[in-house]
Amino acid sequence: MTERENAMRAILRDGEPEWVPIASKCFKTVVPSAILERPKGQKDGVDWYGCEWVHDAPTNGFVQRFSEGPMLSDVREWEETVRFPDLGSVDWGACAKYDLSGFDRDEQALQIFWESGPFERTHHLLGFEGAFLAMCEEPDAYMALINAITDLRIDAMGRLIEAYDPDVIFTHDDLGHMRGPLMSLGMYREFIKPCHRRMEQFIRSKDVIVTHHSCGMVQPFIGDMIECGAHVINNLQGGINDQKAILEQYGGEASFHGGLSPLISYSSATEEELRAEVRRAIDLFAPYHNFIISTDSVYPRNTEILTDEAVKYGVKR
Repeated sequence: MTERENAMRAILRDGEPEWVPIASKCFKTVVPSAILERPKGQKDGVDWYGCEWVHDAPTNGFVQRFSEGPMLSDVREWEETVRFPDLGSVDWGACAKYDLSGFDRDEQALQIFWESGPFERTHHLLGFEGAFLAMCEEPDAYMALINAITDLRIDAMGRLIEAYDPDVIFTHDDLGHMRGPLMSLGMYREFIKPCHRRMEQFIRSKDVIVTHHSCGMVQPFIGDMIECGAHVINNLQGGINDQKAILEQYGGEASFHGGLSPLISYSSATEEELRAEVRRAIDLFAPYHNFIISTDSVYPRNTEILTDEAVKYGVKR
């Protein structure tokens, strides 16, 4: 059985995987060169909306820079201010050919990794506080903006699917922090959920698997994410969410990708602590046959240890 076939059993809950799939092994994960949610080349720069970003070398991630304040200071002026990407100017086929060079579709599943979902993009444009103030003070204008962002995202997803033919689209929209949700369930259902549903139902209509990523404490939103169309929930962090309760309630309705706790100090954790966390996650998730473990870390030593333990411990016993 290939890594791809084994992972599909877990994702689609179609039989028992022969081992716990490891994300870095079963997926070819591509950040498409056709889209520009972050600057190219792991350098400071602007994205395809013109928002500024600073590259953070220790985490290989980006933080946003508002050198002169948010791009959009008044949500009511979004139509005059926001510069939407020109999708027609992108050579989607050429980008796919470049990004997928040498890829073996029989061995791994192709996963498109796409940051900045509709909610995230609104706070990239308005600033974090500005996005929430816009929801409360100018709900009609905020809804018009987030719907326009969603329209563009769906258009781009159609082009991506045609050019790349992915198995999975991994779409971001962070809804939680370490101690709780970023917003009430009511606010989510009013402003964000309709966009998620439109986007994820479109992906499903193309016979592509939807992985919905959201960091932090997202437990109240799990049922809504599944209702919107998510096949897979990522990353359902331990220590923040009650993973056991979520599995008991939703283990037959979705699959889960991730699973490790962010509460471990990965910069200073011992090897045994790292291996113990892998065993904890596998012991909890594996009986449901719907789990893909993610062992990537910003620390190469940790990735090596976590992956080694997942390979050794994640086999059928």
